[in-house]
Amino acid sequence: GERVRSELAAAQAFTRVAQRAIAAGLPREVQYLAARAVADEVRHAALCAALAERAGAAPSWPSPPPPRDAGDDTALFVSSGCIQETLGSAFLQATLERAESPAARFVARALLADEVDHARIGWAWVAGLDETGKVTLGARLHGLLAACLGPWRARLDALPAAGAPAFGVLAPATIRAEMRRALEELVLPGFAHLGVPTGDAARAIDALG
Repeated sequence: GERVRSELAAAQAFTRVAQRAIAAGLPREVQYLAARAVADEVRHAALCAALAERAGAAPSWPSPPPPRDAGDDTALFVSSGCIQETLGSAFLQATLERAESPAARFVARALLADEVDHARIGWAWVAGLDETGKVTLGARLHGLLAACLGPWRARLDALPAAGAPAFGVLAPATIRAEMRRALEELVLPGFAHLGVPTGDAARAIDALG
């Protein structure tokens, strides 16, 4: 249920991303990816629900949390794309590497292919910022990362310690380690590569626990 709810929340976020991508006149490829991402995330929720039912859980289609006010466009694109979807890609890659169940591997592979594209939407926005925008983003980066990582920590704290890796359910300690690696090797270097000062943003990783 929690994974389904998370995917539906992502669909809500990408609804706003798609609106802003079109309104901002981003390249048509980015507009397409943003619009497609809404349907992708609902499809992801359906795949996760089907996998849970296959594992014996009761059928469930939970209501997502109320939409969050993502603030300005840069916060929306950075939080939804650069941070959340890049971390989601790392989580799914780790799941795919450990899962033995054919059904779990199918779902992880299907979601991973889309999450990589979703992350590109955020990175395309950052690449299009002018120098002032990138400096301003750098000053906010710690706060944006902490805001994204806090809910991840809450979800991880609620998971069983052992997990069931063969069936695509990783232990919280494994997820934390993979996400830290993604932050240190992908997310922060990605911002630096695009000219965004990362400053003390690495301290935000502590929000994972």
